Amino acid sequence: MNQSRKYQRTASRLPLGARILEAATLTDTSLVAARLAAFAAVHQRFAAAQAVVTEVQQRADAITTTIVTAEADHDTAVEELAYALLGDRKRRRNPFADYGDETPSRLRSRTPADKVSATAALVAAVAADPDVSATSRSAADALRVASQALAALLEPLGPVEAELRRARTARDAIADEWDEALAALRRGARVAADEGATNLYAILFGSLDRPRKRVKGETDDTQPAADDQAAA
Repeated sequence: MNQSRKYQRTASRLPLGARILEAATLTDTSLVAARLAAFAAVHQRFAAAQAVVTEVQQRADAITTTIVTAEADHDTAVEELAYALLGDRKRRRNPFADYGDETPSRLRSRTPADKVSATAALVAAVAADPDVSATSRSAADALRVASQALAALLEPLGPVEAELRRARTARDAIADEWDEALAALRRGARVAADEGATNLYAILFGSLDRPRKRVKGETDDTQPAADDQAAA
């Protein structure tokens, strides 16, 4: 299953389950009482697990947003150091050439973590050069500060991303139980028709099983996953 379909399936469970449980309050469900109770219980657990995922995701997104801003500040500081070194008659093609293989464009294109490590070596080399001006030293110090700020933001991101992976794993395990409980409830509702509850399946699942009219321009990947995916 591709990531888009997987996300659709995950996102559809909460509203789908709520719709089924609401429909169950409108009819006699005594013939599927045990299966309905099992589905209701696992749906509640899935909702709680999804709430944890959402909360951790929001924290990860907040950190990522601050990292993007810190990266922009870092890249600006890289440019300012490059311009300062040009004023010291460093090479126009690469003002950082005297201090290693790094270039301004390469440094800006690195991952945040690599920017931090590469910046440390560059700033140390500039600081050790007795021929650079006070302007270049000040620019190098500003880059050092920007790099330290970026590093400070990266530190909490790893643990939060690990927490998010654990939360998703826990939720997905419950999602498998959710699918099994839903399938069992479907089977029970079909069997109940033989025992007199002829409308039970239609009440619980009829709106989900009716084909949805496709909107012009819509592809299979944009179809809601509730109908076919939930029955899996």
